[in-house]
Amino acid sequence: PNKDWSWRTMPFPASSSHQQRTAVLLLLAVTIATICVWLPNDEKIPWFRRLGNALINHRGIEGEGSVVQSQRRTARETRYVAFGTSITWGRGVENTETDTYPKLISRSADNLAARASGPGLPAMCLKSMVENVNPDGAYDVVFIEFYHRTLDPGDIDSFKIAVRRIRKRYPDAHLVFIRDWYIFGFIGFYNERGVWTRIEDWNERTGGENLHSDAFAEKVREAAKNGINWEWYSLKEDLAVVLDEIAATVGGRVVFMTRPEKAEDFLPYRKLFDPDGHHLSSEGHKVLADRISQLLEHLSIVENPRVGSWDIVGDDMCVSWFLSGQCPFKVHGDGVKMISWAADNKNHLYKYGLE
Repeated sequence: PNKDWSWRTMPFPASSSHQQRTAVLLLLAVTIATICVWLPNDEKIPWFRRLGNALINHRGIEGEGSVVQSQRRTARETRYVAFGTSITWGRGVENTETDTYPKLISRSADNLAARASGPGLPAMCLKSMVENVNPDGAYDVVFIEFYHRTLDPGDIDSFKIAVRRIRKRYPDAHLVFIRDWYIFGFIGFYNERGVWTRIEDWNERTGGENLHSDAFAEKVREAAKNGINWEWYSLKEDLAVVLDEIAATVGGRVVFMTRPEKAEDFLPYRKLFDPDGHHLSSEGHKVLADRISQLLEHLSIVENPRVGSWDIVGDDMCVSWFLSGQCPFKVHGDGVKMISWAADNKNHLYKYGLE
């Protein structure tokens, strides 16, 4: 067996003077032992711990490893969908159709994450989001990435509504919640006045070096030598508690993205992030896909999953012109027009709004 696995051990049945009963008990013991050899104990798998009925990933993966593909313990293709923020959408990768963690796990995954959004989007617009990609079908695995939106009470309420709607629509799906992190939001220090200072703000005030540069790394090391104590953001555990609680309400599983135990050891992890220090790089998406794959290998897929009625889930009709600039409705008002207020590094217009 794989050295990273622990196997379940079961007590052997007590002896009996009756030969028939002994034979039955021995047969039972052999059967149980056989099952235990082939089925690893979830609670003893080093990669995960159990939270209610949720498996939570605790251990990092070193190196790229293998990425799970779309066939998993079923004769048909496993169906995936992702809801999340610009991190899952793919800000920071070259090709969002191939390089994000949902697409690395399965090229046919439906990535419904949206930029500049939070859990309020699927809470209000779940039907509108899925009807263009899979209006009547089921999903086997649903990825949910709103970990960073678990402090604001409004976001928390929206998050709860979103996952309830998702669970009602896909009652047999595995709901996988992503617990990621990012350098410029989760690492900092307390200054001499006891005020929390993010490393992003500190970097801007001290030269604004590129996250991936040698100058940035040297500056961080020198700051530590001069008395700055790099620490994790103290409220990250509050975020984690909320995420765990929300995941447990729908039988979800939480996957941790690999990170250093001590914040001061973050420099080798810079490759996992875009230069903005927030979004994942292509390498970061690969590592996260590997983490998720480790969980998915232990899950079974329902051959004929159910699909909940929209009468139960809740109907909605939403439109978005944020990325396309296209609005299907007539816009009324003097001087109101659709404008783009941002362009990417290739000068392509995106992020539209009504002005």
